[in-house]
Formats: sequence, structure tokens, C-alpha cells
Amino acid sequence: MKKKLYTLFIIVAFINNFNSQVGINTATPQKSLHVNGSLQITNELNTGGNATTSGSSGTAGQVLISQGAGQPPTWVNIENAENSNSPSTQRIAGIATRNLSTLFNANTISLILFNTNRIVPEYITYSNGSFTVNKAGFYSVNLYSELTVANDGGTVELYIRRNNVPIFRSLNNFTGGVTSLGDSTGGIFFFNQGDIITNYATYTRSYRINNSSFSINYLGSNID
Repeated sequence: MKKKLYTLFIIVAFINNFNSQVGINTATPQKSLHVNGSLQITNELNTGGNATTSGSSGTAGQVLISQGAGQPPTWVNIENAENSNSPSTQRIAGIATRNLSTLFNANTISLILFNTNRIVPEYITYSNGSFTVNKAGFYSVNLYSELTVANDGGTVELYIRRNNVPIFRSLNNFTGGVTSLGDSTGGIFFFNQGDIITNYATYTRSYRINNSSFSINYLGSNID
């Protein structure tokens, strides 16, 4: 027992001498733990966390991606991992589609609800027509919507809103003889964490929204 306590004392003293830096096969550790050699892990690898949580071990099939100096690496899906540090490489944050037909009165601005979606929670979440941004950065957002209208002509408008304020808008006039309208809007915008993205459509006559699609691609936290 005394031998074990003595050994523990030597280890603690060794760590303190190196400002809590431990070296294995090196006398000059550069980090809190510096291993000069191979490393074997026989259980999960957790990243992040703090004094009260163990961090994330990811899910099956995910890979680790660096977030830069001073930040813990993060687990991401393999399809979003390639060239992830390049702001010019788009990564899918969400794809949503609608194939429901709903009748709206003339000049009614209607929230577009999507009935199928593929969402990457690292970037966004979706609920009842609202996309919540979970990771700040530049995003490419694009909305397409198809309307069925009376054979009279009119004006169709599409909106993409951030926190209920339009950031992208299309406005097109159609003459009589048209009963199916397809329009789109979108672009690149910086979103903060917690921002809410919604999509709307309106027409100057009664209309149905038959099909819509909305895509969100993460571009990066900067444009350098």
C-alpha cells in the first residue's frame, strides 16, 4: 500500500512539474497529454463535454471533423465530412418537399408546410413549417413552389423569411390562360444560431399549393 501511495505521489509531482502536461515516450510534452507512439482505444471516444458531462461519442457511421484550434472536434455524418473545412464546399443541411394540395383564398399569405424532409440536426431542425438554425454561418437557401390557379391570370409571390422578416422574394405576373404556375426564390445569407426560417406563398386570386421544395446548404462560417 505504501509503495502504491509513493508511486501515486511521484506521478502527481511529475504532472505538476509540467503544468499538468503528461508525456508518454517524450520528456517534453506539448499538450495536456502527449503520446509519442501508437494509441489503442477499446471503447468509445468522447469529444467536447465539461466537468459534469462526458461529451459526445457520436453515432454509428459518423466521423470526426476538426473545428479549428481551441475547439473540440465534432462528429458528423460521412456525407457531410468531405472537405468540411472549406467554406466553398456546400454541405446539405436540409431538404424538404411538399406534395399536398391545399386551397387558399385570394391574397392570402400562406405558410408552406412540408410533409417530407431530410434534416441534419447539426445545422437545422424542422417543426410545423419552421426551420431553426443550430449552427451559425452562411447558408444557401432555395425555395420552389408550384401553384394551381384559375384561368384568369394574376400575380404570384414567394417569400423566404428570417425571424418573420423577408430576406428573399419573387414577384411574377401571369396572364390569362395559365392554370399551373411554378416560381422560385433564394440566395446566400448569413444566419445566426436560433434564427427561424419560414417560407410563404400568395396569389391575387384563389390558389392551391400543390408541390414545393426547399433546400438548405451550409457553406461555412466565413467566406475567406
